[in-house]
Amino acid sequence: NYSEDVPTIQFIINEDVIVVNNNENGFLEKNIRALCDIGRSTKKADNVGYIGQKGIGFKSVFRVTNAPQIHSNGFHITFDRSEDNMGYILPTWIDNHRFNNEIWNTTLVFPLLQKNNMVDNLISKFEDIDPSLLLFLHRLKKISILNEISGEERIITRRILNEYVSEVEYEKEIHRWILFKRTLEVPENARRSGAESTEITLGFPLLVDGSDNIFVFNTSTQQQNVFAYLPLRKFGFRFIIQADFIVPSSREDVDRDHPWNQWIPNQITGLFIEALELFKD
Repeated sequence: NYSEDVPTIQFIINEDVIVVNNNENGFLEKNIRALCDIGRSTKKADNVGYIGQKGIGFKSVFRVTNAPQIHSNGFHITFDRSEDNMGYILPTWIDNHRFNNEIWNTTLVFPLLQKNNMVDNLISKFEDIDPSLLLFLHRLKKISILNEISGEERIITRRILNEYVSEVEYEKEIHRWILFKRTLEVPENARRSGAESTEITLGFPLLVDGSDNIFVFNTSTQQQNVFAYLPLRKFGFRFIIQADFIVPSSREDVDRDHPWNQWIPNQITGLFIEALELFKD
């Protein structure tokens, strides 16, 4: 949850550490307890859907660090697996730290593993971030990526212009999208655990036509990603499809065998036709 007008996350990249700052309200005890387990989460799927595999999201940071730190709401802990695997779930209190959470309510510190090309690979992944991902993160409105090695900073911001149109600003360019959303009831034989309905969004890139500020479909658009709140990959569409797909932990595709994922694509055609009617209006 955020109390700030512009919910923001900041990534700071250094040669031996990545620092993540966030102005959310901060961790509560129940959030810390959820991190000390596997398959447990305080997120509710029936509100906004799953972003990834329930309960293992934070554990994925061990791909780049042996001792992630959390500094939030008076909590100053680390999960240190450098000596044994209990560090995955058993936190250690940090007495000596420099984080007081006065500027950022939450700070995560990831001392990087000493692997070949680790920093270069991470920088490359940050550079590949699709700015349109902000369209489907319900609360976040700004992403800052500060590379202290090169001194460069990239900022991505999102603004909601009206009920349908949002814009994303990145590197002095503004991209506008019309988002067509529908909440649909899922038949019992296709439901995932804990969800009876789901929201599907189609996103169409726009151009501003002349001085009248009229939005028209950008027909020159390249292929767009399919999203499960975060981008998965391209499937050949020139508009964005966002849905609560069930994805593997790698987040590189969808689970094609699950009835939930088979049902969602069958709804796209009808939604696309409805969206065309909106364009006509």
